[in-house]
Amino acid sequence: MRSILIFVLAAITLFCQAMAQGVGAKGSKATLPDDDNAAILRIEDEMNKARLSGDGVTLKRLYADDFAGIDARGGITDKFRIVNFYSEDGSVMAIHSTDEVSVRVIGRAAIVTARLKYQYNKRLENQSVRWMRYTRIYEKRPSGWVTIAEQYCFTPAPED
Repeated sequence: MRSILIFVLAAITLFCQAMAQGVGAKGSKATLPDDDNAAILRIEDEMNKARLSGDGVTLKRLYADDFAGIDARGGITDKFRIVNFYSEDGSVMAIHSTDEVSVRVIGRAAIVTARLKYQYNKRLENQSVRWMRYTRIYEKRPSGWVTIAEQYCFTPAPED
């Protein structure tokens, strides 16, 4: 598990460095066929809908069993925790939508960065609208694309 986290953090660091140097700048296209790009965008949409509706079956399918993640507070998370949080007693989300989505497909891997707008429903204490940015890493396996890692960080609300 520790070696997976080290790999994930190294991949995210390299990606962030590339982004800072202008690689993957706004308007860029993935280097592989559009069908992989489209598949990842469909999965991103499916994941948003599953989180919003509390669909644990879909979340279990979209996250790899060996998934490793970092939450917005810097804590380590895994597939079990994510699926339980979003689906254990039904939906906890009132809003869960993304924008500024960027997809880079590199061989059998895909890196997604996006901005997330979310709000918890009445079941949780803090119901204010919040914003985060995330990096999510997918791997293309024989069963299809699955999420193997992700990292979130809080970000200020956009200025209107």
